[in-house]
Amino acid sequence: MNEIILAVIAALLPVGFLVYFIYKKDKDHPEPKKWLWKGGFYGVLSAIIVLVLSLFKPEFLTLFPYYEGTVLGALGTSLFDAAIPEEAAKLLMLWLLIRKNPYFDEHLDGIVYATLIGLGFAGLENIFYVLGSLDNFVSIALTRAIFSVPGHFFFAVVMGYYVSLAYFGSKSKGKKTMYWALAYIVPVILHFIFDAILMSADVMTELSGMLVVAFIVFCVWLRKSGLKKIKAMLWEDKANRAVVQSVVRPTYTPKPLDTSDVDLSEDLQDLAESIAANVHEVWSAGRIADGWSFGPVRDDLNKKHPCLVPYEELPESEKEYDRHTSQQTIKMILKSGFTIRKDPGANNEQEE
Repeated sequence: MNEIILAVIAALLPVGFLVYFIYKKDKDHPEPKKWLWKGGFYGVLSAIIVLVLSLFKPEFLTLFPYYEGTVLGALGTSLFDAAIPEEAAKLLMLWLLIRKNPYFDEHLDGIVYATLIGLGFAGLENIFYVLGSLDNFVSIALTRAIFSVPGHFFFAVVMGYYVSLAYFGSKSKGKKTMYWALAYIVPVILHFIFDAILMSADVMTELSGMLVVAFIVFCVWLRKSGLKKIKAMLWEDKANRAVVQSVVRPTYTPKPLDTSDVDLSEDLQDLAESIAANVHEVWSAGRIADGWSFGPVRDDLNKKHPCLVPYEELPESEKEYDRHTSQQTIKMILKSGFTIRKDPGANNEQEE
């Protein structure tokens, strides 16, 4: 039992390290932890989707096991069993995660969410690998920590990079479509090269040394290219924030009309209270029409608000806010020289 726990820990350690790495990169405008956990969960879901799909592989793909031990078999497995379905599942989860995410508002966010999904996928995959070889889990976990987990991370960096360009890089529909296509195609190519070199090295033993060197060179390039993309998105966001902060706005000093010398009669105080209640009713009707409902805590994302209750049930602090507005409005009317007079024939009873 202890061995299983140690194996799982060994599988998840590199995942945790890379999660911390990308989280620290996003320190200037960090994503809510709730959404980071969601990203990891969606990554796990993407791995499960790939696993389920592998059970229903199209018939023509079953030809590749007949070429087991050949370069063709290695290439086919790398492309059709790994790169294509895995990157498709990750991109689908990324789209689902960001399409209604109010916090997806900067270039780096695409990379952050994509890598969380990639690491969620890598984490579950890593657990399967180490538990499948408990007798040798230390060497497997170490090898995958150096190569496979960072591989999934940097495939995701590329995916998130192009998704961010699709959202923020251009208003052209054609370019947006192109970036979405690149968000899938480029990670598939990188993933295919990564797996194909490794699998071919197992088959072409006479060239295994050269292929291992090629694999290491590719991994170094992948890491360098990924870090450069992260840096580019950080600079883009920093530049955008600098532009926003550089906009000079004149100092605003509120100058409300002084109504301190205006006293409201008892009738007008009653009127102010009725206006305050009606203001609340109008506000509530607008919110409900927009899909909001009552909730004990305000939640803009899920459209919940604690003040969606009858005026009488509002906290006194909320009533006072509406009351102050209505009283100041009436005082401003009187201060401006107008007269408020009640029509004796008016029916002030509200319909229930």
